[in-house]
Amino acid sequence: MTKAAALARVEAEKRVKEATYAKKRAREALERLAYLAAKENEMMEDIKGGGVDDAANKRGNSNGVYLGYPPSQITGQQQQQQGTLK
Repeated sequence: MTKAAALARVEAEKRVKEATYAKKRAREALERLAYLAAKENEMMEDIKGGGVDDAANKRGNSNGVYLGYPPSQITGQQQQQQGTLK
């Protein structure tokens, strides 16, 4: 009986840890969703407000969305891979 009780306790503790970790992942996912929603709302306000930042327009990006790294964050090696290094 003691072995069964010990095994049940270990299993219960394992389930508690798994549930705690799942709760943490769910919280992080909701925080990420809130961040992305705020960012999207900010972009939509910029679009409705008459355009995007002039600096983005000068770089040839009219909507502020990048398919890769933003130009200011591209390293020399990444520029070589993209063929943009002169």
